[in-house]
Amino acid sequence: MPPPEGTTAILEGIDGFVQEQLRPMRRAMGGLYLRKLLVTWLMDTTNITTTYLSAPAGLPLPEHAGAVVERVESVCTLLDRVSALLMADADPAASWRLALSHAAKAATR
Repeated sequence: MPPPEGTTAILEGIDGFVQEQLRPMRRAMGGLYLRKLLVTWLMDTTNITTTYLSAPAGLPLPEHAGAVVERVESVCTLLDRVSALLMADADPAASWRLALSHAAKAATR
């Protein structure tokens, strides 16, 4: 995992890219885009995490797989919190900001 300042830079870069994508969209379309992006992020994170946890011992995995497994509780907490935002139908922009905040916390635990 990158050091905390690296994590911050990565998340700021992702957010910058997303904000650029949102700029030409109307509010309703932007909200839909953010919700779909969050759902995709959660699905991808779930798939990767379960793959790493269920992989046979001898299977070569990416270098960062061990860090994800070591932080599995933080990853699951992230998944739970962002899922709760989506299920509560919270404001997509606020959900996006909270998801980034939860990701930063999960990466530093």
